[in-house]
Amino acid sequence: MSTDAEFNSEGEETRPNVNPLQETSLEDAPPRELESALLSVALFGGLILFGIGCMVFGWN
Repeated sequence: MSTDAEFNSEGEETRPNVNPLQETSLEDAPPRELESALLSVALFGGLILFGIGCMVFGWN
């Protein structure tokens, strides 16, 4: 919280008018195509390993 904060009548901090293009951060950025593809492959691989493990231990 900044020291120059302004508050509304309900006690909530109000934000100054900021250009939305200046406000973007790495956390708000959409995932890149490569990141999305690698995550999909990793999750699918985990699902396959889980299925094999269940069959090996007889949990089917």
